Amino acid sequence: MDKRAYSKKAYATRRLKLTQQRPRNKPPTRLIILLIGLLLIFYLIGLISRNLSGGRVAALEAYVDQSNKIVEKSNQVAKGFEALKSGVEGVSRKELRSRLSQYTKDSQKISRDSNKIEPPEEMKEAHLYLAFCLELRAKGLEDYRPALFNALKDIDLEVASGQVSISLKDLALSDRAYLKFMSEVEAALKKEGVKKSIVVSKFLPQDTAYEKASIIPYLQQLKGVNSLKEVHGVGIAEFTTDPKQIKFTSSKKLATLPSADTIKVEITIENQGNQIELNIPVTVALKSETQPKEQKKQMYVTSLLPDHKKTIVISGLEPTQDSDVVNLLTVTVGPVPKEKLTDNNVNELKFIME
Repeated sequence: MDKRAYSKKAYATRRLKLTQQRPRNKPPTRLIILLIGLLLIFYLIGLISRNLSGGRVAALEAYVDQSNKIVEKSNQVAKGFEALKSGVEGVSRKELRSRLSQYTKDSQKISRDSNKIEPPEEMKEAHLYLAFCLELRAKGLEDYRPALFNALKDIDLEVASGQVSISLKDLALSDRAYLKFMSEVEAALKKEGVKKSIVVSKFLPQDTAYEKASIIPYLQQLKGVNSLKEVHGVGIAEFTTDPKQIKFTSSKKLATLPSADTIKVEITIENQGNQIELNIPVTVALKSETQPKEQKKQMYVTSLLPDHKKTIVISGLEPTQDSDVVNLLTVTVGPVPKEKLTDNNVNELKFIME
């Protein structure tokens, strides 16, 4: 056979085989796999996006709930403070001091609690305004109480009214800080489509409450309230001797003490006014029928709060020990400056020793 004829036949055969091996209707597998992969990626991106969006919404809602609880507590303090401020004529100095102290403690705790909140990223700047607001409220209340009591004590109200003004200005500034906080939060909630809202909070009903023009007349009014006026007074709550009496004859008002070279006297002093009293003198005097010259000993109570008591002991008094001789022990407390009622400042014990 001619070589060229054989070569053509072999080439044709190989070409025929190659043509037969290529399937005409087989689907493009790689393209399908690529499309499926792209769809899966888009689905995962959407799912992650929805999860992130849902997480942000949940975090914002939780933050609003936590903040509202804190602010509602502050609103309760504001409500009590304003009621006390407008109705102070009906309370005593003791109650006024107690309630203002409690409002201060409550506000300080509220401020501390606000600092424990962990705001989401979108709320970190806004939360600074809330923390500042609550800190101002605690500081304003802390300064208000001593300023108000200075006003009740001072004759000239210039200094005290300035102190009250500064404390109320802090409370007014807290309201401005809270408005900024509300604005920031509401913008973030609107952006994310969150339906929750932040509570309204305004500590002072009037923006001009800190102006001296309104403070001085208010303080002058308070100074005329009887229940808020200064009352100074101390008294003897109790006193006993050592050795203690072994008998008391009521008809003669005469006590009998066991024989002793010296006696001690234990005296309990009470502050019956509404002011702190300082350097209260406590004097014990002893004399007898045969010893007319008094033995005197004196001590001082450095300070005593209203409605508080303090006990001191004075010793070294030498009584006449003859059972037929009557001794007279006199205890005197105060009086303190501006004290008007002194009936209970002096007490006596008449006794013999056997």
